[in-house]
Formats: sequence, structure tokens, C-alpha cells
Amino acid sequence: MNNSTPLVSILMNSYNSEKHLVEALESVKNQKYSNFEVVFIDNHSTDKSKDIAQGFGSRLKYFETPEFCCLGKARNFGIKKCMGKYITFLDTDDVWHPEKLTHQIALMNTEDPVLVYSPVNYIDDNSDYLSTSKVTKKPSFSSLIKRYDINMQTAMINCDILDRNDIVFDEKLSYNPDYNLFMTIAFSHKIISTPKVLANYRIATNSLSEQLKDIQLKENIKVLNRLSAFKGISINDSHLVANQKKYYLLKSRLSKILKISNLPNLSSCLLMLSCYNAKFITLLCISLLPGFIKRPFFMKLLQKGIIR
Repeated sequence: MNNSTPLVSILMNSYNSEKHLVEALESVKNQKYSNFEVVFIDNHSTDKSKDIAQGFGSRLKYFETPEFCCLGKARNFGIKKCMGKYITFLDTDDVWHPEKLTHQIALMNTEDPVLVYSPVNYIDDNSDYLSTSKVTKKPSFSSLIKRYDINMQTAMINCDILDRNDIVFDEKLSYNPDYNLFMTIAFSHKIISTPKVLANYRIATNSLSEQLKDIQLKENIKVLNRLSAFKGISINDSHLVANQKKYYLLKSRLSKILKISNLPNLSSCLLMLSCYNAKFITLLCISLLPGFIKRPFFMKLLQKGIIR
């Protein structure tokens, strides 16, 4: 292989993932780009994940974590096993499009970014299409503070950045270690996006519990606190971080208001949130309706996680 076809490491982390694993691995086999290795990290699965993975072929390297661990720790364990110039990530219930690696390697060769990512198609548990995400045309640290749009399944990273700077997934973040990692990279390195949809991201029917959603908000705030402490961060970016932190705190407050059915404070919270996101304007109008109408409506939104 020449320099235009470097080895790509595909990191897959698994825990009892047999349901969609065959489909995910088939999407790897169907890649038009052929110089890759699959680094499969099994986090002590008790189903048939191991047998399915080992049936892939010689290009899949199977490893089991020393003990059951959080996702960030499992990913760091896997990164150490990767030998490629570039590293990509594929969760075991998601699917890549056949041109995913080919398209991104071409961008790596011509644009020389540290990280490249793309939109995804959202699919349901039956692989039926739901919608398509949007990505910022020219992403930057500043744009990602205001609207974080990097999907893990589409990210390709130059491994040199991980080796040189000891950049790893934060093992103390249980929900979003990728948010912290990618924002750290974006702070001082070139990142790009492509408008081409390169993956299908599965929305599980058993969506995140309310407890996990609260953890997500708390971890987002923790990451923002770290970003604000970066040496050399601009005044403008510091203001953006502070603004986004207020937004997450308001969303957390909204969740608490709904959980205890504190409807008198609902409208004032939504009014403040509408200054950050236009979707809350409609919810604000609904909050002004009589209680017997708005109460079941907002309870349903809370259950489905739509207001998050």
C-alpha cells in the first residue's frame, strides 16, 4: 500500500451486542476501502458477540477488557491496540455506508485535518429511516461550543494527535467521553466536516432513562468548565462557553420543574430557554394553556426525552 491508502483502525466496543452486530460488521466488509483492521473490544459480553466477531475473518483482532469497565476506559484500552495511521469508531448497532472510509481518506489526503466527520441518517430498531442530521459546513471550536454536531460513528482521527499529546477519553465521564475528547482536539487543531452522509445511527427503542439524561447534562457542564480553563482560550470563546453552560443549567432546571409538576415556574423557565433555542418558543406558548391541557403534554415530552 502507498501513502494514499494508509492503514485505518476501526475501533468497535461491544457489550452484549449480538442483536445488530452482524449488520454492523457487514457494513465494514462492504467498505470500498480495503486497507483496514478491526479492533474489537469485548467488555465481558455474555451473549454471542464473541462468536459473531471472531467469524469476521483475520482482519478482526479480538480483545477482552481485563475487567468490566466504563466506555471511556474500554475505548482507551482499544486505542492502545490500534496500529493504523487513522482511527475510526463504529458502535455495534450502527452501520457505515460503503464509501465511508474511501471518502474520508481522500479528505485526509487533500485537506490534512486532524479530524473529519459527517452527517448521519437516524434509523430505528428495525433499520427504517427516521431523519438526517445536519453538520456545520466549516466547523471550529467556537461553532462546536454553540452546536456540537460530531457523531462518533463518522469521526476519523489522525492517530498522531493521540500519541503526541496523550489525548485520551476521560474515564470519569460515563456518558460523553467523546464530547470532551473531540472538543479538546478542536481547540488547537484543524477539523473539517463533509456534507456527505456516511453512516446510519440507530435510535434505540429503550432510550436513555431520566437518570442518565441528568448525568448527560451534568457531564456536559463539567466538560464546558474544562474548556473555559483552557490556556489561551479567547474572550469570545469564554463567553460562548459561559452561555452554553447557562443553557444546560436551564435545561436541567426545566427537567426538575416537570418532574415535580411545578407548572407555575414552567413558563418563566421556557421563556429563558427560548432565548437560546427557538424550539422552546412553541413550548412556551403551550405552557400558557390551562393546566389540564399542558400537564399531560409536557409529561409526555419528558418521558420521550424530546425536551432535552
